[in-house]
Amino acid sequence: MHRVLSLSLKRATITLLDDLETRLNAFIAKQPVPPSLSAVVQTALEAFLDSQMWAAYEPSIPVKAFKITPFVGDLDGDTSINHDEYPA
Repeated sequence: MHRVLSLSLKRATITLLDDLETRLNAFIAKQPVPPSLSAVVQTALEAFLDSQMWAAYEPSIPVKAFKITPFVGDLDGDTSINHDEYPA
């Protein structure tokens, strides 16, 4: 049984500089199985948008600076050896 995948595709017209068209055609020609122009452009656009999403990512939780504060208290001086004996 064959499954049919239903996709909603949009048609777009793009204008390329001559140099970019030459490079694109050379890339396609060098592939063992030459992909369609649509497949190459779609893959490149997805990669570009993914990289831009990471570049524009802002965490929803504010990031606080890591701060080390020294312990003030009475220790026996053997905490590096018996560290499990001391509360965090």
